Amino acid sequence: MAFGIDDAIANATKLIDDGINKIWPDPTAKATAEAMMIKATSDAAIA
Repeated sequence: MAFGIDDAIANATKLIDDGINKIWPDPTAKATAEAMMIKATSDAAIA
């Protein structure tokens, strides 16, 4: 079964989000990391 680019981005986003939750328990640091992840994901989707 082939995955589309949307599926790949969604799966990568989930893995990164899980990692963020484990690495940055501090809410402020977590929010910053999540914002960076969202920007990187949207940039990848546009490209």
